[in-house]
Amino acid sequence: MPNVRTLTRSTLDRLLGPAGARVITLREEESSRGRYARAVQSLYDVYVERVFPDLREREGRLPLLTKLVGTEISEAMFLLHWLQSARDSGEGDVVEMGVAQGATSALLANEILNDRQHLWLYDSFQGLSRPTAEDRLIDDIENRGSMDSYESAMSFPQQLVRHHLASVGFPTERTHIVAGFITPDVRELPDLVAFGYLDFDLYKPILTGLRLLGPKTRPGSVLMVDDYRYFSSGPEQAVRDFLSEDDRFELVVGPESAGHFCALVRR
Repeated sequence: MPNVRTLTRSTLDRLLGPAGARVITLREEESSRGRYARAVQSLYDVYVERVFPDLREREGRLPLLTKLVGTEISEAMFLLHWLQSARDSGEGDVVEMGVAQGATSALLANEILNDRQHLWLYDSFQGLSRPTAEDRLIDDIENRGSMDSYESAMSFPQQLVRHHLASVGFPTERTHIVAGFITPDVRELPDLVAFGYLDFDLYKPILTGLRLLGPKTRPGSVLMVDDYRYFSSGPEQAVRDFLSEDDRFELVVGPESAGHFCALVRR
């Protein structure tokens, strides 16, 4: 006869089934995490060997890559490449606009941990802003049925971001967290930007972010935009509109096999 544990698990599995969930043991979870960590290590090694052989190693990088949420490992490799390139080309701080849980923030923080650069993080902490006419739904990633239904989606508390930064030991005196929806009149900005990662998902905040950061860049600076040609049509339109205003940047679109992103490299 099946024991109580087996019966309990079977019952819970039937209850959770309609929600697409099931019960797993701690051993199964640990095994799954181990397999994922090994997969990340393998992909990382391939990228370093074949794509970015000049990428310098950084202690603590691999565990942070395994903890990323919403950012593919392949995209993160391009992020690390452009971050290194931007930093090697001159001075300037590092910016992330649209930080969500703060997992990517921790990755960025770890890369500049031993330097003087400050980390500037912008997020509403109230979820996505209201979509505009430029935001046509391309990929209904949460099966919400319409673009308008994504307003206020993907909201995470600021404390979660601070927790991720603390986990890598990033100094609070070099941390600037700016809460609230991004607007053209934001005054809390770095004097000089080496690298910016914009992940606001929608047209208006992406364009606003680019307009705010563009004047703060110098030759060699990189502004990377996530969700380019993905989720919403807004990010691509924002990039195009910004480039029509400022011709100092070269547009580099990432390969589709690696994700949905682009980089604006300052000439």
